[in-house]
Amino acid sequence: MDRSQVVVRRSEDGKSIRVGKVLSREKGVFSVRWNDDGTEENLRLDSRNQLAIEGTLRFMSLMDPDEVIKKFTDDPLGVVLQLLIEHPKGLKAQDVKSKLLEFGLDEASVDKAWKRIQPKLAKHDSVELASNVYHARPSETPSSVALPDADKAEEIPTPETSQAVASKEPAGSFSERLAKLLDAKQSRDIQEYLAEPLHTGVALGRLDVPAISTFFGELDETDRRIFSTLLLAVPKKTPVESLSPEIWQGVLIAAIAELRSQTSSELLTAARWLLRRVAARPEMSSELVRPFIQLALFLAKDPQKADLEVLDLVAHALSRAIPHLGKDVVSPERVALLAQPLPFSDKGGRVPLMVAVHQRWPGSLLSPRWWDGATTASLVECGQGRFGRIIASPEILESVVRPLLERELAEVTTRARLGLFLSLPAELAEQLPIPAVANAFRRVSRHDPIAAGWAEALSGHEQLVAARNELQRAREEAETATALMTEAERRAQELSERCTRLERELHETQTSVLRRRASQDRQLQIDVMRALADLAAEVEELSARSVSSETMISRIHGLTSAYKMTPIGTIHEKSVFDPRRHKAIAGDPEPGEEVIIRRPGYVWSSSTEEVVLHKALVEHQK
Repeated sequence: MDRSQVVVRRSEDGKSIRVGKVLSREKGVFSVRWNDDGTEENLRLDSRNQLAIEGTLRFMSLMDPDEVIKKFTDDPLGVVLQLLIEHPKGLKAQDVKSKLLEFGLDEASVDKAWKRIQPKLAKHDSVELASNVYHARPSETPSSVALPDADKAEEIPTPETSQAVASKEPAGSFSERLAKLLDAKQSRDIQEYLAEPLHTGVALGRLDVPAISTFFGELDETDRRIFSTLLLAVPKKTPVESLSPEIWQGVLIAAIAELRSQTSSELLTAARWLLRRVAARPEMSSELVRPFIQLALFLAKDPQKADLEVLDLVAHALSRAIPHLGKDVVSPERVALLAQPLPFSDKGGRVPLMVAVHQRWPGSLLSPRWWDGATTASLVECGQGRFGRIIASPEILESVVRPLLERELAEVTTRARLGLFLSLPAELAEQLPIPAVANAFRRVSRHDPIAAGWAEALSGHEQLVAARNELQRAREEAETATALMTEAERRAQELSERCTRLERELHETQTSVLRRRASQDRQLQIDVMRALADLAAEVEELSARSVSSETMISRIHGLTSAYKMTPIGTIHEKSVFDPRRHKAIAGDPEPGEEVIIRRPGYVWSSSTEEVVLHKALVEHQK
């Protein structure tokens, strides 16, 4: 397998780096092809031109020293194991420290970490200790990652030879080729690798990236997908094919089972990388969320710095997924366990996760676990947007914010700390008890002359007198207002009683008027009926006596005149046509023309008006 030896050249100012592949070596002179422009150059190793193997700690330190420091801070045991793998001949304790110092690590940090990891290293399954020399076990040591010895002439494959080797078809089954890649004594069934994704990730993680990439490129589509599944927990950036959510879910469940039976720093490192890859997915199904949270909880029990970085990514991923989940997929209490160790930061994952949980499960943020580690300063920093509205809600102010402010205000002893509370937003400042603020001023003024001057000015005699006078005026105005209010209430009561009385009188008057009108209407009907009865009786009497028509008409006119009714003409009488009094039964007379009355009409006269009861029927003769 090609060891991918390269030369790393750093510019004099240290700002730019070039990497070139070693083509050949002869008597200390290296032939190098630079990756950036493809040019070739013969050179010797010196302080600027350093020899390394891609993927090793030495190569990493030449490219980015800060990355090695971060890696050692997060997982010192893992760095030492990788160092032993890269030196198959073994290293003494002092040699290990020297190598680490060459990578740019601080001596004090190395000594402190060594005391912690040395007992674990001696008992580690992958390490043998003989004659005070630490060796990586042969089964765990890929022969292709041994560091080159710059002082010895060594055969370097030419590009033509490398191409010929790469073009050969790999022999054997996928499990056999994988065992050969891992330098295992015997091959295992692929299902065994899949059942232990974290152990498999640790084993593959001991290989360099070029070796993994070469093996990946030699696989067919089916084996490449299986190998991608095995790479999910590898603690390195490796090529991975797109996989279905079911595969991700199965890997998470298997990883959980591994950590339940065994928890080691290597397995936790693999779990971190698995969680990173899951968190980077654009979407997360309900089936994936449950094992995702369960695996992340292993990191939340006693989180280190590396664990907090991964938990922050987990929190961001869950904040995107929770709004699309059913309310019974996960419980907010389990999610709170993940958020509890995270710091409150406007760019961290805890705040957006709390916003998502509040929207999905209203009222769940009342649990104290969500606010573990919160401070006044962190609430001010994060109190913008939707999270600010959550903080300002009455229930959160009452149960969380106010007790927190009172507790921290009671511990204020410096002017700088007091300034934080004086500059709080209005919705938070309103929660500060005035006596507690005054007490804080007094505590600070004991050791701070400036604050003492402020406190003295705020508690001066003149201000106290003015406040008392203002209080007295306010009391007097309150008493006057109370008297006016009492008088107004009395007047309102009187007006209400008067209004009730007037309504009653109006009702009685209306009832009396209605009764009187009904009585008048009845009397009028009786009078009309009496007149009609008189007329009928008169006509019947005259008919029985066989009086002449002239006599009968005269008697009828006398009777109608008694009721103030006047006839409109007489039968056969000629008259001038008046549409208001006459109605033509023959012809079409114009007003003023002569007509003959065929049937008389009647007019009723009162003191104020004259009513035509019946028009006279007339005939118009031309």
